[in-house]
Amino acid sequence: MLHPQAVNFDILIKYNLEPSLYNLKILKEFILAVSKKNKINYPVHLKFNTGLNRLGFWQGDVEMVNNTIGETKSIYVKSIFRI
Repeated sequence: MLHPQAVNFDILIKYNLEPSLYNLKILKEFILAVSKKNKINYPVHLKFNTGLNRLGFWQGDVEMVNNTIGETKSIYVKSIFRI
């Protein structure tokens, strides 16, 4: 699911949809949402900015994203993409 909003996380998780996460706020909110539902290794996709400056993590965010994901077992990164 491209560019989900936090208000839709419960529905997304209910139907086992895989979100593309695109900033730290959404990443942390999704981790919290799946943790509350006791999910482990929920698949997510990370979207990186390609220069259009719309949505996506920046290249400089890699360490921060890696550290955030490394602190939880609730999610795992299934893919990384740029659009």
